[in-house]
Amino acid sequence: MRIAEAARATGTTPRALRWYEEHGLLDPSRTAAGYRDYGEPELRRITTITILQATGFTLGDLAAFTELLDRPVPETLTDRPVTPRCATAIAVTRARLATLDRHLADVAALRDRLAGLLDGAGTV
Repeated sequence: MRIAEAARATGTTPRALRWYEEHGLLDPSRTAAGYRDYGEPELRRITTITILQATGFTLGDLAAFTELLDRPVPETLTDRPVTPRCATAIAVTRARLATLDRHLADVAALRDRLAGLLDGAGTV
């Protein structure tokens, strides 16, 4: 699949995909003519990047642990040594999760407030 099709399929832009490639987040294969060729693994990677960005991860965060993006999450990390890169990924992920938890609490409070306002408004 060419870059425009991959961008359309993942809801991003060709420019973003080129940027991901330039910064080591994405490495599509090339056709004999030199065109980027995006397959299922690349589309999954793009989707993962998009979701992580939407949840507060920066592209810099993602660049710090790019090779971890495609690996299945192990049941436990205790059976493996924690490398400096992995430690960075863990710290960044914990910070982003804390931010997400705060946002979720804010959204839940706003939802409850709006529901309360609607309850008092009657029917329109």
